[in-house]
Order: sequence, then structure tokens, then C-alpha cells
Amino acid sequence: MAPKKEKAFSISKAQMVYLIEELEHGMDFSKWVLERYLKEHPEQEFVIALLCECFAVSTKMKTEIEKMLECNPIITPEDGAEEELLLEKQDVTLLETGSLTRYFVTQELASISGISLQMH
Repeated sequence: MAPKKEKAFSISKAQMVYLIEELEHGMDFSKWVLERYLKEHPEQEFVIALLCECFAVSTKMKTEIEKMLECNPIITPEDGAEEELLLEKQDVTLLETGSLTRYFVTQELASISGISLQMH
């Protein structure tokens, strides 16, 4: 039996760079809110834990995306279209998992404390 071929995926390099910028913004804002909560509301441990989780997930995603941009092949079309970054299945899984985690953490923060980590 022939070995299964791995599927390859691609995403615009510009989209990945934008995602890094969005993650950095979220990390900065998470740190700022976390500092305030540690000083002003130390009893709200669950909110503090969610802020830490959001910061940790964003940091991990940023680091992994930077590795992908550095190590994964980049396709430069001859017709001048956008460059595409090739992703392996595990890269896509990491992006999906990180994105869903960030989504659910930020939704919970908004619902229990009114904190929004979305860019406005």
C-alpha cells in the first residue's frame, strides 16, 4: 500500500503578519488589564486566570507563527500575486486550537467581567 500523502495548506503571508500584529496588541492589552486587576481586584482570581491564559495563548501563537514564517516554504507567484506561506497539518491544527482558545477565553472575560480584548 502506498504511503498517504500529507495535505499541504497555504495562507497569505500578509495575513500571518497581520495576525502577529493583532496578537501583539492583545498581549499588550492583556498585560495592562492584568496589572490593573492584580492591584485593584486581587480577589477576582478567575478573571486574573483568564487574563493569564489569554496572554499565554497569544504569546504561544505569536511564537509559532514567527517560526512558520521563518521555516516554512513561501510561494512567490510569478504573476505578482500575494506571497503564500505553506502550512503542514500540524501548523493548521495549532492555529485552529489557539484561535478557538483565544475566542472562548475572550468571550468568557467579556461575559463575566465586561473586559473586551478585541481591537476597537
